[in-house]
Amino acid sequence: MNIIVELHPTNGQEYLPPSLGIMILDEEETAVMEALTKNDNPKISLEFNAALGDSFGVKIVWRDVSVTEKFRL
Repeated sequence: MNIIVELHPTNGQEYLPPSLGIMILDEEETAVMEALTKNDNPKISLEFNAALGDSFGVKIVWRDVSVTEKFRL
């Protein structure tokens, strides 16, 4: 199964903030993919394949704040 994780700006903003990071984590919470915004990114996305029953996490980091969500397919 193909998974696409995307971040888009909110509140009428045209671009995501610079240095916003997104990571895909494996079951041990190790980053296996990551991307970082620059000054004018209208969105950021990561694409990967996973199978039914797989677990992964998505971690978003900006400045000194991070949020992690875990998923099981």
